[in-house]
Amino acid sequence: MKYGKITRDRKEQVTLRYYLNEDGVGHDGLRPAMLVLPGGAYRMCSEDEAEPIALAYLSEGYQAFVLNYTVGGEGGLEAVLDDANWAMETIAESAAAWGLDSDRISVIGFSAGGHLAAMLGTRGQRRPAALVLGYPCIQDPHVPGLCPFDLPDVDSQVDDLTPPAFLFAASDDPIVPVDALPFAKALNDHGKLFEMHIFHRGGHGFSLGKAHTAHGNMGAARPRVGSWFGLSVEWLNEVLDNFPLEEPSSTFNLPATFERYSVDIALRELWNNEACRELLAASVPELEQAATGAMADTILSISARMMATYMPEMLTEEKLNELDRKLAEIPVK
Repeated sequence: MKYGKITRDRKEQVTLRYYLNEDGVGHDGLRPAMLVLPGGAYRMCSEDEAEPIALAYLSEGYQAFVLNYTVGGEGGLEAVLDDANWAMETIAESAAAWGLDSDRISVIGFSAGGHLAAMLGTRGQRRPAALVLGYPCIQDPHVPGLCPFDLPDVDSQVDDLTPPAFLFAASDDPIVPVDALPFAKALNDHGKLFEMHIFHRGGHGFSLGKAHTAHGNMGAARPRVGSWFGLSVEWLNEVLDNFPLEEPSSTFNLPATFERYSVDIALRELWNNEACRELLAASVPELEQAATGAMADTILSISARMMATYMPEMLTEEKLNELDRKLAEIPVK
C-alpha cells in the first residue's frame, strides 16, 4: 500500500489523503476509486468516518481517498463545495499515476459529508460515478444551530446527470431522521438508479458499526447496522461493473475449427466421432470412464496433448505421437 497526503494551496486545513493498492486489476488494470467525505456538522471532520472507511474500501480493491474540507463556516458552503471539486479534479488528473479509472470515481459521505457528497452529485464540476450516502443531512438537521450555515435542500437539485446512489440510515436517528427519504424520492422521480437501507437501530454516526469506530458508544457498535458496507461494495461493483470476471472457456482457447483430427483439439470433438472415440478408448482406456463421470465436462474440454502434460502416466509422449498420426488418418465429417 502507498500512503500520502496533499495539502491544498492557501488552505492548510484542506488535505487529501490517499491510500493506494500497488497492483493493477479491473478494467485495463485500473482500479475504481472512492473519495471519503467525513461528517461533523461542517464544524469538524470526524476521523471515525475517515481513515477506517478508506481502509475498508482499500481492502475491497479500491483506491481510496479522504478529504478534510473547510470547516467552521469560513467561506460558507460554497468554499466547502470548492474543496470537494478540487479533490475530484485532483484524483482525476492523477488517475494514471495512481492506477485508477477516472470514470469510476465514487464518493461516500456521512452526515454533513453526505450533504456535501449529494452536492457533488447534483452540482459538482465533475460528477462522481456513484454516490454512497450515510445518514446524510440532505436538508437542515433537526438540531438548531448544529451547522454553521443553512443547508440547501439537495433533493431539489437532482437532475438527469445525478449519478446512481446507495443510501443508508437508521430509523432512530435523533439528528437527521431519515433525511435520505426525500433524496431517494427525487432520484425515483427522475428515473435514477438507487438502493436504500433503513436500519431499525443505529442512531446517528454509526460509521462501520464496529467498536473501533464507536468511541465507547455501545449504540454505534452494531454489527447488523454495519452490514451497509458489504452491501455497498456489492452494489457499486454491480452498477459500475468493477473488477469484471471473464466466463471460463469450455475449451481452454482450443481451435474452434480444424481441418483434421489431432491431439490439439478438444477431446469432446474427438469423442463425438465414433472412429476417434474407439481410437481414444484403445489408447487411453481410463478415458472412457472419465468421459461419463462427474468431471466429464472438464475432461472433455481439454486436448489430448494437455492430458499428456498433466497425466503423463496415462498418455506417454510416444503414445501421444502415435495417437496424433492415427487421428490424422480419420476423415473430418
